[in-house]
Amino acid sequence: MVEITWTPEDIGSANVFDLHFIDPETGEEIEGVVYDISIYKEGDREILLRDQTATRQEFTFDNPGSYTIRIDNIEGLGERAAIPIQVTPEFPTQTVALAVVAFGAVVIAARRNSNNFI
Repeated sequence: MVEITWTPEDIGSANVFDLHFIDPETGEEIEGVVYDISIYKEGDREILLRDQTATRQEFTFDNPGSYTIRIDNIEGLGERAAIPIQVTPEFPTQTVALAVVAFGAVVIAARRNSNNFI
């Protein structure tokens, strides 16, 4: 079994993927596993790294969209795992703050208008 934990970041920033290989019979983590990792966007390969042993990988997504992370050739046995992910742009904190202020202004204006009609 392959467990992947994804720490998403903004578009253009490094995203971290932690990989753990688990023995399905014992549930224990297997260390030193050799594997190939690739990332595809809409069927086109973005990156391929062969003969990896690191449990942490980083990748920077330049565009939002649907991607697939593939772990292939696990321990040279031809085993594979494919994990689909969706990369979405993050709203900057300033945009969220501006939306909150704008919503507050609408609420205050609505209350003032309703008080004038009484």
